[in-house]
Amino acid sequence: MLKKSSVLIGDANKGYKNWENIQSLAKDLNTLNQYGLNALEDPAVLTTDQWKVLQEMVGKLDLVPDYPLRPASSGIEVVEQGMGRIYNLHPSTMAQFTDLAVLVSKIKGFGGEIMIGDDSLVGPGCNAWQQIAVGAEAVWVEALEKKGDSDSFIPTIISKPMTMKNGVCFYDPAPGFGLVLNEDKLKSIAKEHLEW
Repeated sequence: MLKKSSVLIGDANKGYKNWENIQSLAKDLNTLNQYGLNALEDPAVLTTDQWKVLQEMVGKLDLVPDYPLRPASSGIEVVEQGMGRIYNLHPSTMAQFTDLAVLVSKIKGFGGEIMIGDDSLVGPGCNAWQQIAVGAEAVWVEALEKKGDSDSFIPTIISKPMTMKNGVCFYDPAPGFGLVLNEDKLKSIAKEHLEW
C-alpha cells in the first residue's frame, strides 16, 4: 500500500504496448518496479482473473484498477479481492452515488484501498468529490483545486467545509456540500452562465 512520503505512479491507460501473455507483461512491470515505479493504473485490458494473477506476479507493485470499475454499477459486478491494492473511482464515470457507495463498501470489505481520481475538475466538483473521498476513507485524492486549473475559481470561495493540511483532507460538516461562493464574482469571470 502507498505509505511513503513520495511515490512514482504510472497510468498506462489500458496499456501502451502489446503483450504476448501475462508472464511477459509481469516481467515488464517488474522491471519498471525495479527502476522505482510504485503503482500502475490500468496496465492492460485484462479480465478479472488476469488482474488477480498479474497482481500476484508483480509482488510489491500496486496495481490500480480504474476502467473495469466504470460505471459503479458495473464495477460492483466485476471487482474482486486481489485485482489490485488501490481502486480508482473516477468522478465522471461512476454515475449514481448509490452504486458508488455499494462499490466503495465492497472494496473496503475485502481490504482494498480507495482512490478518487481526477477528471480535471475545476470549481465545485472538487469539493463534492473531496467529501466523498473523506467518507470513503480514500488514501489518494486527485480531485483537488490545483494551481493553474483553479486559479480563477479559488478567489470566489467564501467558505468550504474541506481543508487540507500536510496533504491530508479534513471535513468540517456543513449543510449540503457546504461550499459558499461569491456568485457575483464568479459570474464576472465566467464566459457564460445560466439563470433559471
